[in-house]
Amino acid sequence: YFHNLKIINDSSENISKILKNYINDFFNENVLKNIISQLLNEYEDQGFPFAIIKIDSINFFVNEKYYIDLNLKVDKGVTFRIDSIQVFGNKITNDEVIIKNSRLRKGSFYEKKLINNVPRNLMQLEVFESVKTPTLFIDSSNIGIINISVIESNTFGFDAILGYQPSSETSEKSYISGMVNFAFKNLFGSARKLSVFWQRDTKSSQTINLEYTEPNLLGYFIKTKVKYYQREQDSLFVLRNIAFSNTMSLFEGIFGSLIFSYQSTIPGSENTYSFYNKSKLYSIGFEINYDTRDDYRLPKKGTFIRNYFEIGNKYYYSSILNKKDKTVKKIDIGIQLFNNLLKN
Repeated sequence: YFHNLKIINDSSENISKILKNYINDFFNENVLKNIISQLLNEYEDQGFPFAIIKIDSINFFVNEKYYIDLNLKVDKGVTFRIDSIQVFGNKITNDEVIIKNSRLRKGSFYEKKLINNVPRNLMQLEVFESVKTPTLFIDSSNIGIINISVIESNTFGFDAILGYQPSSETSEKSYISGMVNFAFKNLFGSARKLSVFWQRDTKSSQTINLEYTEPNLLGYFIKTKVKYYQREQDSLFVLRNIAFSNTMSLFEGIFGSLIFSYQSTIPGSENTYSFYNKSKLYSIGFEINYDTRDDYRLPKKGTFIRNYFEIGNKYYYSSILNKKDKTVKKIDIGIQLFNNLLKN
């Protein structure tokens, strides 16, 4: 059994606390490995990723039971400073974009938490298939180097179906129907996104949807999305929606969003009877998400909780002179749990 455990050249509080947990525990190889592993993790958290722990002395004695006094010695090694960040595997995405969104900074000292968060930070850009935990090196000149390895996903999509509809009467015009959908998910290697969707069902019905995403507004870690949507339904109505949102990380795994939107409904022509009244809706929304998913595209484990609240003012006209308004509220709460049931 362990009688006394200590590191002869380090008596700090955190280290002593770890060792005290093993006093009077049964001594074997696996327990010793666990002790050393916890100690190395602690030194890594302190900024010494290359620490080495050795056994300095062992003393056995008997006092009704077999006891052991174990003295360890640590060589903390050098404090790792990030002097260079190198990126591998990217063919489209700019190195500067990856380095910036990794949240690592040249000249800063090693922090285990920041290193472990790099894959998660980069996967939030939604342009990578996978990101490995960065590796650390110190070259012969004592230059601290961090290597980031990524695999990019397909960042461009295009679908189109077009048809030509000739006029059936001389008074009508021919038109083109169909669907066009293309998306740039990594515009010019900047992680910006642009998508355009157009669909025409009939001569007087069509849908237009435009979206643009800026990953770092004005150089800050604020994701900005602008969206324009329009639906023209025969001669019944035209619906338009414009939305502007900003999303940023509040705490680890917690994201906050502020959304502004405008929506208008315009009824059909005067010659056509419509159930729809002219209306306008101005709204502001707040969204708080808790997200621990390991992959944003195909998560295998983690939790996603969405809390959304929206309040707005809707103006609608039952006639030209009769204008009314009312307050509109919306609450949306959703929980998603992910777990890999088919484990190897």
